[in-house]
Amino acid sequence: MCQMKKLLLITYLTFLSSACIAQSLQEVFNAGNKAYEANNYPDFLYQMQKADSMRPNHPVILRNLGAAYSLNLKKYEAVQVLERVAYMNANIDLDNPDFINLQDLEPFEKLKNTIASLKNEVRNSTKAFTLDDKNLHPEGIEYYAKQNVFYVGSIRKKKIIKVDEKGNCKDFAQSKDYLAIMGLAIDNDKDLLWACTTAAPEMEGYTDTLEGNAEILCFDLKNEKLLDRYPVKGQKAWLGDLAISPTGEVYASSSLAEHPALFKVNKEKGITEEWLSLESLISLQGLTFNKSGELLYLADYRHGIFSINMENKQITKIQNSTPHPLKGIDGLYFYQQHLIAICNGLQPFQVVQFTLGEEQTISSFKYLDKALPEMGEPTLGTFNKNKFFYVANSPWGAYDENKNLLPDKVQKGIILKLTL
Repeated sequence: MCQMKKLLLITYLTFLSSACIAQSLQEVFNAGNKAYEANNYPDFLYQMQKADSMRPNHPVILRNLGAAYSLNLKKYEAVQVLERVAYMNANIDLDNPDFINLQDLEPFEKLKNTIASLKNEVRNSTKAFTLDDKNLHPEGIEYYAKQNVFYVGSIRKKKIIKVDEKGNCKDFAQSKDYLAIMGLAIDNDKDLLWACTTAAPEMEGYTDTLEGNAEILCFDLKNEKLLDRYPVKGQKAWLGDLAISPTGEVYASSSLAEHPALFKVNKEKGITEEWLSLESLISLQGLTFNKSGELLYLADYRHGIFSINMENKQITKIQNSTPHPLKGIDGLYFYQQHLIAICNGLQPFQVVQFTLGEEQTISSFKYLDKALPEMGEPTLGTFNKNKFFYVANSPWGAYDENKNLLPDKVQKGIILKLTL
């Protein structure tokens, strides 16, 4: 959904945006590696503890921290850390010699069973339809109940397609000067389709001169025409998702690491302008209002889920009493006191239902879909009453270094359907 979003659980560090902080963290991480290679395990532990304090909740740092605890015979501390890693990346290799000291520990055996369970497929969805053109690179999707049709946005082709109940696809909106189509949202009361767009290197016609350009488009669904364009002016943005308040106000998340912020369409000025700066966060993703519209829930790819009081703009981090991390979330949707999260920053990919408890805490969770073979990278979704539809295989990983789609890696877009 954005350039920061693609922080898959990889075998190297993706560091903070500040160059001086990143260099310091890199130095600490490198010092830890040198200590490890020299069998200086006390210093290895010291450096990994320091790295974890500088960049909390990073699966690579945590994996090394667990190894450092193990090598220093701090067995229970090692297992506790590795449990955290497991829910972020179930592909962690517990047979590695770094963990030989844990083999006789009962909690470690339980952790192995937990990881095996986390890797298991959970399927509650069925295929809704498949998109005709495998080069679309779908991202956002919306359902329009009055016509029983779906709208799907294309990053690669910079267009929106319309899909009927039989899965037939046709172009709805396309222009050479559009940007990559990201999140979509429909105002059913006014029969309007809103689309946030961004200059993404994966789109056709991208040049470096377009970097930072973004705008929100508004379409009349009855007449099927473009009504208005609301560009971001005077600053760079990467608009990835949007949400419409009960009163019809349109908000979008911008995930530029140097300036994460929420934007709002100013219909009088004809622009999209910054509404709330969120400098303490790093990669803003899904947005969703609660039923009353008093709260706007926001997913940050690294830091978790937050609620924003729409009256005073106060931001509150959602506390979590479950072992499931509130990170790696792309699409986020409020549904009957639950939050539906599409997680493509965790391994395996998954769609999770979180239950909101008292005082805006996550009290429980369950997997709706997990580790499906067709999950290339799940991104965004939409509702039709109690049915939830989502893009299951957006091909972010199917490009070469020059942002050309690789034919052997890209598949036709698949839309899956869940009954909630």
